[in-house]
Amino acid sequence: PCSPTPCSFDPNNFRVRYFGNNATDNYNSLQAKLHKNFNRGYSFMAHYTWSKGLDYDSNYFAVDPRVGYGPASFDIRHRFVMTNIWDLPMGRGKAWLGEIGPVADRFFGGWTISAITIWRSGLPFTPAYTQGLCAADTDPGDPCRPNRVGPVQVSGTREQYFATTGGVALPGKDCAPGNKNLCGVDANNGGKSVAGPVTGPWQRPGAGQIGNVGRDSFTGPGFFQSDIAVAKTVAMTESANLGLRADVFNVFNRVNLGNPNPCVDCAVGVGGAITSLALGAKQRSFQFSVRIQF
Repeated sequence: PCSPTPCSFDPNNFRVRYFGNNATDNYNSLQAKLHKNFNRGYSFMAHYTWSKGLDYDSNYFAVDPRVGYGPASFDIRHRFVMTNIWDLPMGRGKAWLGEIGPVADRFFGGWTISAITIWRSGLPFTPAYTQGLCAADTDPGDPCRPNRVGPVQVSGTREQYFATTGGVALPGKDCAPGNKNLCGVDANNGGKSVAGPVTGPWQRPGAGQIGNVGRDSFTGPGFFQSDIAVAKTVAMTESANLGLRADVFNVFNRVNLGNPNPCVDCAVGVGGAITSLALGAKQRSFQFSVRIQF
């Protein structure tokens, strides 16, 4: 309370909100495109992008921007897209069956085959350790990142995408039941922050510390999908056409997995496991359509 004296501007008395453009995000890429039209109705276009995007994690930016600096959540290092369109040279006046009559042309002419193929590398993620243990090591809201003390094998399987502790919780220094306030500190050395023992390639950081594993320093599974469509146009009158189309999405029925659970010390079958598909992924599906164009 400031009464009876008027309050001066003091951030300890008032909540001050600040908004500013203080971060510098970076995006660099190499892009290549190839487009070619061939005779007899065939054309294709291929596009490749090699890129890297870096930005800051907004949740911790106000405390220490360097802790949250790393690959952007949308960072896709490699992306390749190829499209193919072939207007079949078949039917009345075309290279194939060019002498057929107008009635037969309604069946054999006007066919188009098209396809699109997408391949890209995976999206990044940040390893973390059990939230309950992390709360004893850092302030609320701090990133729960472990120390990476050895090479981490990436198997790529959905049951165990990357090496974890095998379900063993990361132990901390002097973490005894009912003694969580001393977790991660050396009580015999003035309460100095001390990291826990090593479990596999991971280690629990000391109290008040954030692990050394970088933000978005791991990459999830890649993505591959091919879609094919067959279409036919039938002339009904001089001003109206009938369009028939059949689409097959994910024709090879590829299972495109999402990112794994980033927890390095959760139970077996949970930590490092993948339980969902990638964003926008679908299994093989069919779609049929009929359209009248005036």
